[in-house]
Amino acid sequence: GHARPATMGLYEVDEPILARYQDVWYEGKVVETEPATGATGEARYKIHFQGWNSRWDYWEVQSSGDLMADTEENRAKNMGKGKGKGGAKATATGAKDGAKDGAKDAGKKRPSKDDGKKSGSKKAKTSKKAGDAGAEPEAVVAAPDAAPELARLRFNLSTSLKRELIAGWEKITREEKLVRLPRSVTVSTVLERFESETRAKARSPEQAEMATEISSGLRSYFDRSLRAVLLYAQERTQADALLADGTRPPSDVYGAEHLLRLFVKLPTLVPLKDMDADATHLLHVRLQDFLRWLQRNAASSFGCGYVGRDADGRPTDEVKEPEKVKEYAAPVVKEKKEKASPDEKA
Repeated sequence: GHARPATMGLYEVDEPILARYQDVWYEGKVVETEPATGATGEARYKIHFQGWNSRWDYWEVQSSGDLMADTEENRAKNMGKGKGKGGAKATATGAKDGAKDGAKDAGKKRPSKDDGKKSGSKKAKTSKKAGDAGAEPEAVVAAPDAAPELARLRFNLSTSLKRELIAGWEKITREEKLVRLPRSVTVSTVLERFESETRAKARSPEQAEMATEISSGLRSYFDRSLRAVLLYAQERTQADALLADGTRPPSDVYGAEHLLRLFVKLPTLVPLKDMDADATHLLHVRLQDFLRWLQRNAASSFGCGYVGRDADGRPTDEVKEPEKVKEYAAPVVKEKKEKASPDEKA
């Protein structure tokens, strides 16, 4: 690289860079710079992620460790190696870079920002703990024994669900807030609503049973993976305090905000190698059904409150944002005659 005076900073406007978001590296570009001034003497850069709406641009300081020059070497080290799966992935890259970087970006993990345009991409593949910003960037590279593309669950998150994820990330990692816990609407509550609604609409006992299986499966995965992969580093102290005594599972403390993060991680958590294609497809359809349900019921599921965070990472009593969750109204389902038990049938 070419050295520049410290006051000028490392990067210039329009310079392509790699920026780390939720522990994964993406292509970005510097759209504005602020020279080093004041006590910290640090230059700041406004970063734009390729393929994202500019409303997600944000400022980052040089010392954050979340920016690096966009070089072949840095890409090779941090953005996954090409695994011959460039086809589906090429569309995940901004239109400008798609064709030329498709092969290079094969192993790259980026949030689905193209709003459903890419049929198969998923949001993240790292098994690294979310939010351990101090960890080596190399940890981001997809494991060499990562399951082949077809053997993974892939979810298309709607634009508004993606916004929920990003808004939470910004509040916790950038604005020093914490979700106010326990949530008034917990993961358990959300899954119970989904299950009872889906069972009521089921056209067969098998469909009803599937709703129960999906609900209990998601709860089990959530409880087992929350501390391992669903928390940002800034949330660990709060989690340790809330879950230490083991009396309550995470699904009775956390809400839809954290449940949504599970869908980013599910592709790496659910073992599909022992499932046949039909079972895999059915599981995927049912999980996508749940995401659609969550989208429809977003107002009564999300809207958590936020509190401040002290220097030790503990939540403060200061309410930064009040809870904005709406009342849930279960849909009225017409009674189905065929579901009556034999002795009720006249």
